[in-house]
Amino acid sequence: MNEFIAKKLGEVLAFERMQEDTLTKGKAAVDRAYGPKEVKAMLIDAKSLKEGIESIAEESEEWGDTVLKKAEKTGKKIADMRNVYLSEDDWDDPVEILEWSGAFEGGALVHWSLVAGGAEAVGLKEASTLAEKGLEAHSSILNRIKEIIRKAETL
Repeated sequence: MNEFIAKKLGEVLAFERMQEDTLTKGKAAVDRAYGPKEVKAMLIDAKSLKEGIESIAEESEEWGDTVLKKAEKTGKKIADMRNVYLSEDDWDDPVEILEWSGAFEGGALVHWSLVAGGAEAVGLKEASTLAEKGLEAHSSILNRIKEIIRKAETL
């Protein structure tokens, strides 16, 4: 691992933590949008990805702290952006949460792509495999958002 990958792993860790937080805080609205089973699967994926990143960080004596510090810093940025976008009243509105989630998922995909490329370049198999799972999970969610938001007036 190198500093670039450590920082990017920290950033995707922040995205996975925020994914869990958003789905939990907006549970009623996201359940209406996706359905409870789909939300549960999304939470399982976020938790699995989060734990995978944390495991990589724990195993790295040299870069583990960098991963965790970057996750904290990036998590604050994402939370600040979310708090600007979503007011307290918006947490019950599936459309508002889906709109925010579209931007969020795009950001998660870009960051997971950075991890994938960096991990492949230096031969970090565990991080590369995890990045592919992250890309798949967030691509799937973004595609679902696009499907669901087209029917926004029925939510």
